[in-house]
Amino acid sequence: MVVLLSDGNKNGEITLEELMAATKLSKSIAEAVLKPYDVNGDGKVVKSEIESYFNNADTNDDGSVSETEFNKVHSQQPNGK
Repeated sequence: MVVLLSDGNKNGEITLEELMAATKLSKSIAEAVLKPYDVNGDGKVVKSEIESYFNNADTNDDGSVSETEFNKVHSQQPNGK
């Protein structure tokens, strides 16, 4: 997953700037990508936030997030993000 590989300075946090540098996404797209994972809204994503996201998304507890589960999580977020 690109989000996991975007920690450019290897400090355990992924910032908007790091994601943009790793992917060449525009700021608005990078913000939309990070938003579901940034549980506490501090503008960066840490491992525990990604784990929380996946644990919540994996509704059948099979250890993976299916396309259906992914779509369900994203459809429940404000503005579809």
